[in-house]
Amino acid sequence: MNQRKPAWTQDEAIAFEAACDAIAHLRAQLTHDISVESGKEKPDWRYVAEQEAEFGRLVRERKALHVGDHEDIARIRREYVARIRAWNPRK
Repeated sequence: MNQRKPAWTQDEAIAFEAACDAIAHLRAQLTHDISVESGKEKPDWRYVAEQEAEFGRLVRERKALHVGDHEDIARIRREYVARIRAWNPRK
């Protein structure tokens, strides 16, 4: 029986999934912020456009991310988790 080695380790897979989850969480936060701002009587459309641009950047970043991108995965986990915590601190 020919057993092939996995293309990546379990630790790499876990780190990749954590990075993907962080990106998804930020996208959800941006969606919320865009919705809240757009619903105001006088929305700041520049702010909305900036948030939409960031959302698009995150979509592209997630699409391009690969399990072997160790440096990007580490950066995403470090920076994006900090952004998530700052946006929604535990009380």
